[in-house]
Amino acid sequence: MSRIATTLSEDGRHLTIHVERDLRFLDYRRFREIRESAPQTVTGVSVDFSQTRYLDSAGLGIVLSLQRYAQTRGWPVRLIHCRDRVAEMLGLLETEGRFVGERHEQGMQFIATDRAPMVARQLEGSNESGL
Repeated sequence: MSRIATTLSEDGRHLTIHVERDLRFLDYRRFREIRESAPQTVTGVSVDFSQTRYLDSAGLGIVLSLQRYAQTRGWPVRLIHCRDRVAEMLGLLETEGRFVGERHEQGMQFIATDRAPMVARQLEGSNESGL
């Protein structure tokens, strides 16, 4: 089972979620508790994957759920210090237009884009046109 911890910046504006070992379906409840109990002062969130070895498809779902929630709060989301295996999985979100990846010394970093609602509308439009 993975271990998930949080830190709050000194000014209370930035929440960082640290994921140790892996991110799986069993972690959904913990992520939900973290995001829903975040102080009102929070204006941004990062997920630190520096100690994460594995991310499965449910882990991707957890990240997407966090992103959707953060959008409703106006929080920018950053996925930081991603190791190669984790970055490979998170790269799937980049191809959907939900995150943009950047290479850094400490590993890949992904930043949530504001294109996610636009991508969803495009997909809905393509379904209506019979694609």
